Order: sequence, then structure tokens, then C-alpha cells
Amino acid sequence: MPFDEGLLVCSADAVAEKAGDIAREAHVDAALYGTIHPKQGTGSIAEQVEAGVCAFKFSTFNTHPDRFPRIPPQLMSEAFAEIAKHGLAAGVHNENDEIVRARMAAIKAEGRTDCLAHGMTHIPLSELLAMAEIYEIGAYAGCPAHVVHCSLGRGIDICENYKRQGFAASGEVCIHYMCFAEDFDVKARGGLAKINPPIRPAVEREKLWAHLAAGNIDLVSTDHVAWFLDRKNDPNMLANSSGGPGLREEPARRVEDRKSSPSRCADPRIRKDRTKESRARSPPWRLPSETKPRCRHRTAAATFGAYILNYTTNKKILPSSEYAQAKIRTEFLKQALSEISFLLQQ
Repeated sequence: MPFDEGLLVCSADAVAEKAGDIAREAHVDAALYGTIHPKQGTGSIAEQVEAGVCAFKFSTFNTHPDRFPRIPPQLMSEAFAEIAKHGLAAGVHNENDEIVRARMAAIKAEGRTDCLAHGMTHIPLSELLAMAEIYEIGAYAGCPAHVVHCSLGRGIDICENYKRQGFAASGEVCIHYMCFAEDFDVKARGGLAKINPPIRPAVEREKLWAHLAAGNIDLVSTDHVAWFLDRKNDPNMLANSSGGPGLREEPARRVEDRKSSPSRCADPRIRKDRTKESRARSPPWRLPSETKPRCRHRTAAATFGAYILNYTTNKKILPSSEYAQAKIRTEFLKQALSEISFLLQQ
């Protein structure tokens, strides 16, 4: 993502800095998004393409004016048009800023701070209006438009409509929308489950699974954000940071054990060797039931990604009958939720 704390990846120099961080720290291959700052316009897009970004990411919601700024519609259309010249795609965080701000003011005026207050501010309408705006700008500018966080079945319907009209539209659903539900998990987890867009009621989760079975979801991802717990455990739900851990490499030891036995190695050559070794030991295309990893680097998100890949592309691995799909889904969800619960408790 191009929205690091203290580093907005919106120039060739920022791309190089982020690539350097990845070279030092990453255990797996990675690709980089670029972005723009609303005060600087689209002038840096070409240089970021030259620096090697794979796509660009923007937001219709102003999470933070410098770290994660809102790009207004006119500027976004200009950015899309410039990106289209280079044959790349634009991904956008999909929430309508005006609606969220208005709802936020209303909920705060009511004195609501409970775990459901967040979902009452980031309502479905804010997400759906933003998705329509993103796809229409993509259609107008001739640029592939990708929505990065769809939490609603209706959102996938909108995406499918643009596809049927011949536009390059795609949608992404995060693992937490497939596994969690506001009715149960947000109440149980509190600030740990605060995510933008929010985790929706169970009925929306079921709609997403139906779209997945129909082959309408282009990508399932993790949207990993590794906040410290002091930014996720405020009793006031609205005071917590948004996002949660979704993908990380963890040895099979408890957190307190890592202090005396670090999991990372300072020598990048050894890190690469370990990465190759772990890949060989646990191929990423196996189903959860086939894989018995010797370490916890196959987190719920990585396992979920492999499962989704098989579910949507390999009918020989996963039978197509409704009964078989339901059985596999139930067994997998039990394992995925167990893995995610482990991560959230750390």
C-alpha cells in the first residue's frame, strides 16, 4: 500500500524508499502501488510508473489528510486518464466522504460509543455510492477501475453491471468480510474488529459467499494493517484505528517467546533461503486439510487465499455440487476463524 505512516508513496523517490524497505524486511515478493497527493495533482504519475509501480491506489474517503487523503472526483478522473496512458489500473478505497462525515456527526451527537457505532457511521449507502463513482470515472477515463474493499453483495452487483457493459471493472473482497459478521464478531472483538468499510451483518456475508460461488468476485485479499494494541483497545469504538492484521509470517511460538528468540534474520541471504525453504515445505496451492505446516507462517489469510484460488479456478480440487461446497466451506471457516482468533489475541 502507498499509505505508510510518514511515507506517502507519491513520487519516484518515495517508490525507491518503499522498495528499499521491502528489500530489507520482506520475506516474500511484493509489488507496489503508487498514489498522488491532492495538493500536487497528477504530475508524479509518469515518474512513479517509470520507477516500477504496478498500479495506483486512491481513496474517496479522507482517512487522514496526509497519510491517506481523499482524492476528489475531478482530480481522480484526471489521474485515471493519466494512468490509462500507461496501461495500468487504478484501485480505490470505496466510501463516500460526505455521508460518513454526516453520519459520524450524528452518531457522536447521540453519544454512541459502543461497538456498533462504527457500522452506523460507515453505512452501506456510503460504500455503494463510492463504488458507482469509481466505476463511472473509470468508464469515462478509459482506465481499468478496481474497488479494493467491497463488503456488500450489492457492490458486487454494481461491478458485474459494468463488466456486462464492456468496461474494465473489478472488485476485491477482504477475508474479514467473508469470515466475520457484525452481529457476532464485532460485539465480541470491539476495537480489534474496527475496519473500513466495516464488517457487515451476517446476511451480507452470505451474499458474498454466493457471489464467490458464482465466480463474480475477482480477488480475495487480506488488507493487512499491523496496529499496536493501544490503537485498537479503546472502549470508545470510534476512537480506535481502523484495520487489522491479515497476513504475516509467524513462527510457532507465543509472542513472549519471540523476545529471546527472534524470528527474523539480519542477513537477507539467509532470509531468502528460509523463504524458499518454507515455500517448498508448504506449497501455497494445497487445501487446508492437506497442509500440515511446521510453522505458523501459513496464517488464516494465506490459507484463505490458497483456498479461494482453488475454489474459483480448480474444479478438479473442489467439487461443484452444492453439498460438497457447503461441507468444504464449513470445515474451512472453522479453521480460518480459529487461526484469525489466534492472531487477534496476540
